[in-house]
Amino acid sequence: MHGFICYNCDKYIYLKNFYLDHALKKIIDSIWATINKENKVICKKVSIMRDGHWEPHLPEYLKYLDKNLQKSLNAPAQDRKVKGYHGAHDGVHTLINYEKPPPLSEYNKRDYKELLDDLFAERVRGDQVLFERDGVPISKDDIMNAENENSISPKMVALFCNYLNTIQRIEPGKYNINNKNRCFTVGINVVNYDKFYKKAKYQLYYGFRNPYRGKPQKLCHEHDKLILIFKYDNRWICTTVDLRSHVFYIVDFLSEDLSCVKYEELLDLAKSLVSQEFGVPYQSHEILDDTRINYLNDCGLYSLNYLYKVTQN
Repeated sequence: MHGFICYNCDKYIYLKNFYLDHALKKIIDSIWATINKENKVICKKVSIMRDGHWEPHLPEYLKYLDKNLQKSLNAPAQDRKVKGYHGAHDGVHTLINYEKPPPLSEYNKRDYKELLDDLFAERVRGDQVLFERDGVPISKDDIMNAENENSISPKMVALFCNYLNTIQRIEPGKYNINNKNRCFTVGINVVNYDKFYKKAKYQLYYGFRNPYRGKPQKLCHEHDKLILIFKYDNRWICTTVDLRSHVFYIVDFLSEDLSCVKYEELLDLAKSLVSQEFGVPYQSHEILDDTRINYLNDCGLYSLNYLYKVTQN
């Protein structure tokens, strides 16, 4: 099977471009718990309807062979509804709250401490998922490593990038062409980089879909800056591209004495990522090295702080 039809958007989805999310995982788990057997796959497909509920594809006679299966299929559709879908009138308030995360400026140190105290009080495993947003599952370990400044996980980076993009989308009065702070932020996983051909093999984090891939004109029309954060040489590195002047700003917080790569290599890597993914040309560059860390660190907290400050101009 090469793909499937999404009944929500009426489009054919190719599997190679599709990323497994938790909603789909719950559907698969439910099918295997109620319908499929270890020695026989009874249900191979499900349909996700426009209102968000799903139905398994089954031969009609099978519905009457298993009483438990029949009971499951006769359950209200609401019990088999994909999380995040709402009807035309119900759940609107919940949907609005979900789509509008609070600005970071609304929190102070006391608020953060109370949230962390609640986290410590939770008796859960370190790898247990505490919450999920935009298809990014965050575990207790992810949060505690960030709090202890040990490291920032790719999931935390993906979550923060999505947060910055969402905040800008829902607050056009603050982020607009007049303020010149419309930023598109994306986290990239660099699989490897060919120094000779100066070409990177990479992936966008956690199923992030880039609506501007190969569309530099659209990107430049809707945004003022392009911000990339990627992990290379065991640390997080940022690149900001001014979409008007095409100046690349390379930000590396680790001391050059501790780095295994030179600035030229970081610049070539950034140019390769921006060119391959967005088609934005390079004009000139600047190396921003005001803040330097003189100990081995993944520079994650510094990088995320930098991303936030760029969006605030």
